[in-house]
Amino acid sequence: MEKITKQELEFYGQLVEKRNRLEKRIRDKEKKLTSIRSPQITNDPLGGERSDFTDAVIEIEDLRAELHELDNYCDFARERNKRHIALVKDGDDRDILECRYIKLLTWEESAEELHRSQSAIEKRFKALFLHRSPVLITEEAV
Repeated sequence: MEKITKQELEFYGQLVEKRNRLEKRIRDKEKKLTSIRSPQITNDPLGGERSDFTDAVIEIEDLRAELHELDNYCDFARERNKRHIALVKDGDDRDILECRYIKLLTWEESAEELHRSQSAIEKRFKALFLHRSPVLITEEAV
């Protein structure tokens, strides 16, 4: 038997949120860098010193490397969730868990996707973890 906690399942969503914030930060820096009115574009380096423009380009490249690494972590966490959720025997429980921890849907979106009421989905979800304490126990695939 394998065990995974609700907190471990939620980790993928937290990584995706962090990734999205980092991606927005990169876009904002690129927009600032390429703006015609940006002082970095008109800043001319003197005496061979690095310009603000060069520093900004290096910072963006560092952020892109961080984003790439975060993408790898996201892929790993998503695959771990998929592997554990696939082992849940009950199809309804599995569908709810997939919506929440793989597709990262809200309760409303999950209900719409599963053609059930939001309250029914939430009750089933809460019961899933209540019965199994904070640990979701999955059986090894036969």
